[in-house]
Amino acid sequence: MSVLRIARRNLLGRKLTIIRFTLRRATARDADAIANVFSASFRLLTFLPMLHTVEEDGRYIQNVILNECEVTVASRRMSVHDAFTKHEAFERSALLTGRTTRSGCPISGIGGNSLPASTTQRNTEAAVQGRHEMRESAETARCRIMQPAEFRAYHEPALELQEVKHGFILNALARIGGEKFEEVLYWTLGEPGECAIQLGRVSILLIGELAKNQCQMLAELSASKQYPGVIGPDVTAKWFTGRARELGLQFLKPEALQLYSINDKPRYPGTSGRARPVTSGDATLLADWLTAFHRETLPHYPVPAREELERAASEDRFLFWIDRGGPVSMAGIARRLKISAAIRAVYTPPELRGRGYAGSVTAAMVERIYAEGRKMACLYADVSNPASNRCYTKIGFTPVCKSMHLRRIL
Repeated sequence: MSVLRIARRNLLGRKLTIIRFTLRRATARDADAIANVFSASFRLLTFLPMLHTVEEDGRYIQNVILNECEVTVASRRMSVHDAFTKHEAFERSALLTGRTTRSGCPISGIGGNSLPASTTQRNTEAAVQGRHEMRESAETARCRIMQPAEFRAYHEPALELQEVKHGFILNALARIGGEKFEEVLYWTLGEPGECAIQLGRVSILLIGELAKNQCQMLAELSASKQYPGVIGPDVTAKWFTGRARELGLQFLKPEALQLYSINDKPRYPGTSGRARPVTSGDATLLADWLTAFHRETLPHYPVPAREELERAASEDRFLFWIDRGGPVSMAGIARRLKISAAIRAVYTPPELRGRGYAGSVTAAMVERIYAEGRKMACLYADVSNPASNRCYTKIGFTPVCKSMHLRRIL
């Protein structure tokens, strides 16, 4: 137990009194009081919808937060509703912090976050240093406790306004609740679209439409998580890892990716041959090529199981380019969204490269995506591979944004 002193002042800045707060570990008896403070402070954020009643917040805090998180409360004899201004009420609520202990916490924020103890203490002290600091703390207050369906409903429409740019995270949102993962982590960091998600222990942390301060806050919130890497559009991943490095985390050299899209008729390179779908009879060759592609482009990650790669042949996601009687190149669909689909695993065996086969099978895949009723196709290209970037621009792909992928040293 510790004591925190706050100097209350009137509008002229004149000190009135010293308020002593006692910091202690929360118990089940604090659930109603915590819910009242949480709901009162959240209502000050008028730009966010109220999705729960005080009673619902209370039940969730009592049955989930207090059972699975370490929660610290600041208390004093005077009630938070007695003679407290709105600004002071927010100060009061900002002192309610914690650290998650379960493996899959649905959200990080006031009432249950994953900040290291030193960071939690700094945020507590900053909450009482003046109006400017309180404005920054408001960003943290936007973190809300949400169930998976709520999280998806809150963020998905905003992310879909730039579906191609946020295809990674939209695909992850679509999978929430549809498949079983060892761990699902997600963070709301402000307005709709300002979020991040991690699916499974081998999945990277995906960053949405975030500002620099939100990326830095996300780095603090996720510092205790064993995520293997981070990917985000524009410079979000760089902002995130900059703060994460300050917290002691280490990353490998960043990999710059260029995101391209196309919504016009693709231009074929003019090589001989034709496209055909991959079928279950092609399982052995497809698995061989996917293994070679994975080892060439993702050498730091384990190759998927052979059975999984062979099973992909019957999933209606791959095309072969056929020339001289046999397959010479391939391309696949990584994800299908509402108006777009992403192309992946464009691969030609080394001895057959430089003949336009990769460009041909990619153009054929674009037309197939259009035939499915989607308006756009997109793909990522390694910025350090100028040949592939030239190939895609000749087909008709245009740049959308750069993205950055940083693998973590664990």
